[in-house]
Amino acid sequence: MRAVVLILWLVAEVWLLQAAADRVGVVATALWLLIAVGIGSAVIRLQGLRTMLRAQEAVARGERPSLELIDGSLGVVAGMLLVFPGLASDCLALPLLIPPLRHMLTRYAERTLRRRYPDLREGVVIQGEYREASRPQLPYD
Repeated sequence: MRAVVLILWLVAEVWLLQAAADRVGVVATALWLLIAVGIGSAVIRLQGLRTMLRAQEAVARGERPSLELIDGSLGVVAGMLLVFPGLASDCLALPLLIPPLRHMLTRYAERTLRRRYPDLREGVVIQGEYREASRPQLPYD
């Protein structure tokens, strides 16, 4: 089933590229694809660096960097969709580049992951006291 979806996606991409080339010209379509690849590679590079820095800040504050990692992953996916040649993939990447929409998708993905994997929820801290007991001497010590 996944192979069929992939093949249909590729056929749609080729059909859209051919339709765009017929409508605006081959040069303009090729220029659009080159610009999209440049923007996509820049987005991937910047999102990777930004995500790493934001995740380190969250860890330094003692928080889990889940939102930062999800948001960064969506940014990298947007960059990858822009690098992938085709107009449909570029149209899918554009909403991921708009911060309010990506923020909504980040929150939705976090809720879905927390519901599906309960171990990702915040940990429980149990406070208590302890005292160190002396270690028993073993005969061969």
